[in-house]
Amino acid sequence: CRRRLRGPAAMKRWILAGAALLLGLWIAEVALDPPLPDLQVALQPPGGTHVFGTDRLGRDVATLLLMAAGYDTRLACAALFAASILGLLLAVFSVRSNHGIIDALIAFVAEGTRSFPSLVLVLLFAVVGIPPAAALIAWYWVPVWRLARTELATQAEQPYVLAARLTGQGLTTALWREALPNAIPRVTPYLPALAADLLTVQVGLEFLGFGPPLEQPTLGAMLADALASGMSAPWTWLPAVGWLVLVVSLLARFEPLFRRRSSWLPVG
Repeated sequence: CRRRLRGPAAMKRWILAGAALLLGLWIAEVALDPPLPDLQVALQPPGGTHVFGTDRLGRDVATLLLMAAGYDTRLACAALFAASILGLLLAVFSVRSNHGIIDALIAFVAEGTRSFPSLVLVLLFAVVGIPPAAALIAWYWVPVWRLARTELATQAEQPYVLAARLTGQGLTTALWREALPNAIPRVTPYLPALAADLLTVQVGLEFLGFGPPLEQPTLGAMLADALASGMSAPWTWLPAVGWLVLVVSLLARFEPLFRRRSSWLPVG
């Protein structure tokens, strides 16, 4: 049974299951309408037509959870994808510069950015009017750049890259066509951990009020609204906390599945 949870086949099954879950959440987010407040049914416990009960405004908690989970996972995936693309691009420029001024400039910006705690930096961005998604991208490209830069520098010395240079390819072309496709598999094992960290920071921002308009349900907004109820109505915040813990746990499970030894192969 343990063997079925490991190896390339298991990784494909986990990826397909995760993709199906994300697709289902996004479809639910699009298909559902935000529940309207109804104070007559406020803080009803789970049961009947309200599987997870209602919040202090009388909104169905199950509907809020589906819409909030779909929105937050979609935003987190988009931010991580953009940060990964930016980190990979800058890694190519860093290795191309070969410890020159461009590499030094990128390293200076990266170190300056990561000198702040993630939540503090994103809050500073939000205060000056920069969207939270852009702030998350500005924070999370740095670890991708560091990993990709190290791996690209190693791959650039491999015989297949040197052979590509001998056939007339420039260094930039050889890095793009040969080294980068072989460096990406060494970076992807760390993306689930980054996704978990990004999601928690995003929910924290929403909890503090730096999120989308109030009509858009989010996990952070659900937790913030539940503060008024506290332990007297735990069904208003337990589903959001449970979902967040479940997603972070699954992302932590993904990392060892991705982390496997793979030899480099010439590409191009």
